[in-house]
Amino acid sequence: MGFRLMRKLRIGYSPISKDLKAPGDRRRLAYWAGKRGHQIQVDDFSNVDLIVLSERSNLAKDFHTETSTPIVFDLVDGYLEIESRTKDYLRGCLKVLSGQVSGPLRRFSETVGEMCSKANVVICSSVEQRELISKFSKNCHVILDFHEEIPNLPFKDIEYSAKKDFELIWEGQPATLEGFQSIYRELEDLFLCKSGLLNLVTDHSYYRLLGKYWPNSTEALVRRIFPNSFKNVGIFPWSIDNLVKHSQNARGALLPLNTDNRIQMLKPENRLLVMWKLGIPTLTSSIQSYERVESQTALSFTCKTNSDWKEKIQTLLSDRDFAAEQIKVGKEYLRTNHTEEILLNKWDIAIKSVL
Repeated sequence: MGFRLMRKLRIGYSPISKDLKAPGDRRRLAYWAGKRGHQIQVDDFSNVDLIVLSERSNLAKDFHTETSTPIVFDLVDGYLEIESRTKDYLRGCLKVLSGQVSGPLRRFSETVGEMCSKANVVICSSVEQRELISKFSKNCHVILDFHEEIPNLPFKDIEYSAKKDFELIWEGQPATLEGFQSIYRELEDLFLCKSGLLNLVTDHSYYRLLGKYWPNSTEALVRRIFPNSFKNVGIFPWSIDNLVKHSQNARGALLPLNTDNRIQMLKPENRLLVMWKLGIPTLTSSIQSYERVESQTALSFTCKTNSDWKEKIQTLLSDRDFAAEQIKVGKEYLRTNHTEEILLNKWDIAIKSVL
């Protein structure tokens, strides 16, 4: 069921970013539409074949009373999971008070669940999310991000006999940096105190509320997390060039998450796959998506306790065979499970299911 069986579509899209440059736009619907020759109309639902909503859309609007056009809901994050009833309610209230969502004040998970039940198809980014969505929709498809913008680089066979002056890398959005709070002592003891460098490729600032309110400095956040070793932590603006540049000398990557945050526990494996594409052996927190990939590859890279992190960071820094094997197996996993054509076909199947 490939693209040749589908006519060129006009798609009305309510995006995460108006310019479609946010990762949730450019690595998902916008990439598929561009490759398949479909036309996207941002926030214009007139005379379209399909309406696609993101988690930044007005999810309380009853589109079905206004149009018979099929509706696709691309739900990237795990907002059906409830961190706490208080946070869930506050998020819902803020979205209504800011004008992003219409209707009464209520928990945001209720609004998301209702849209999942109304949409003709829901697309999400992890198997774990699909389990939650299945309570509301029987037509749910798991599709990871396209990573074609990331170059496919070989394993870097660096000098593993060196005991200091080595580098590790992390990339992502600043809000997920809080995962380092639980392991910073291990990093300082094993790595940063020995002239090691931790390079963060991320945005210099971020918003704590709804992606546009309560601006924060990434540097200030990093200073709070690493009060004794901030001088050994580099912060570089997110770009493909910076990601590639700082991956070249990296002995490995760390992807810790705040495992007390139930929404972060539903994160998909996208960032791990990015690191493998860059040829960088990686350690992650023990969340379900990473554990699933670990099981499928028979590798060992997830960390549940601080002792796990300490032991595996030591291995990552010193064991060439551990690093090389992870990249060898990881590259094979990418070739088998995460190619451009696999993802394009998954989008074709999901969209075809409602046309």
